[in-house]
Amino acid sequence: MRLARIVGEAAAIGRTLAGAALIATIGALGLARADDPGVPILLYHRFHPTEPGSTTVTTLVFEEQLAWLAEHHYAVARLGPVVDALRAGRPLEPQTVAITVDDGRRSQYAEMFPIIQRYHVPVTLFVYTDAISLEPDALTWEQIGEMLKSGLVDVQSHTCSHPFFEKERARRSPADYEALSLPN
Repeated sequence: MRLARIVGEAAAIGRTLAGAALIATIGALGLARADDPGVPILLYHRFHPTEPGSTTVTTLVFEEQLAWLAEHHYAVARLGPVVDALRAGRPLEPQTVAITVDDGRRSQYAEMFPIIQRYHVPVTLFVYTDAISLEPDALTWEQIGEMLKSGLVDVQSHTCSHPFFEKERARRSPADYEALSLPN
């Protein structure tokens, strides 16, 4: 029952943030104390100036979301310290949230990075290293280095490689695709 309440609260915040990316909670992972409602994690993948998509948020919507968090006195914290505090049972600021961004796409540098600099908001990037500086839409090591130097970005490993799920869905049988996309 507690898990359903936590996920429900996170979903309510997600509905409040128009066009919000997927929100999960550290509490849903069992890291929060029984009396702690958890910490919402806003998860993003790609950013675009004008075209939203299934894993893409427009830069205007992203900026509106950060403005909403600031106006409502949310404390955006780094993911690592949030996890550490919850594991140790240390309190966090009220209304703490964390922001993560997956895959290491160039839009994270071109579109997201200037916005988090304006709002001085920390973000944790989860990148898959095989693509960095090699794929046309991937971040470069230089861009990652610049974001790290800002002090606003932490970089963690997503994996070494990452399948393109839409392509995989088209070329695989339904059972084979399901086996690929479900955790073991």
